[in-house]
Amino acid sequence: MKKRLLATLLAASVAVAMAACGRGGSSSGGGDSADGGEKLNKLGYISAAWSDDYCKRLNDAIVEHGPEYGFEVEALNASPNGMADVTGYIEATEALAQKNIDAILCQPLFSVPDMLMQFQQKDVKVGFVNIVPQISDSSKDLDFCYAGSSEEAIGAQLAESMSSGLKDGAKICVICLPYGQDNAAGRLKGLQDWFAANRPDIEILEVNYVERNEATLAQSIFEDWIQKYGVGGFDGVATQSSMQTQGIVESMKLLA
Repeated sequence: MKKRLLATLLAASVAVAMAACGRGGSSSGGGDSADGGEKLNKLGYISAAWSDDYCKRLNDAIVEHGPEYGFEVEALNASPNGMADVTGYIEATEALAQKNIDAILCQPLFSVPDMLMQFQQKDVKVGFVNIVPQISDSSKDLDFCYAGSSEEAIGAQLAESMSSGLKDGAKICVICLPYGQDNAAGRLKGLQDWFAANRPDIEILEVNYVERNEATLAQSIFEDWIQKYGVGGFDGVATQSSMQTQGIVESMKLLA
């Protein structure tokens, strides 16, 4: 599959992937030019969820830094009700399809690549950031770029980060994104493979999946584990999203 794109879009994608800077910003682009004179290209951006802290910071970084790479950014939230589902992506995609944009960048979930095929047909350049797109037969000819890690690399990074805080023979549980999603499977495999190769002493007691990426669902799973294994019965929890981590933190506050 071809993944060639305009160098400007690739540069913008790489820049916004550094969103760990986390600086605040508006959710709509502005400005007439990158240097006060040259007209900016118009970039549409679809965020997975503004209710998720990481996604919102990524969104704000794209809006803030877009003009530095020649883009005026219009950012839309695919989860206006706080729940990531296909309806929000359809609405955001159709809204941008009605606008005269030069490129579209998306933090994708579900069948988003299929929805973006219409932009390629209009010669609008397509890019994805942070989440590896799931390509189906319908979108196999999509020409796109991706800025971010592979899902397995994300899981391995999580395992490596956790490792330094885990004692010898530690026991952990894992909360994954919804079952059947490529990102859930890839991140779990990356985590398991890293521990197997580098910390075989660590035991994964249990793996569970949320129905939706919501803090309350992760919180419920964590509390079930507390009931099952007892306080102190496991030494850590690996999560696959900041939303899940928020749920765990809320539960731990109640236990403190």
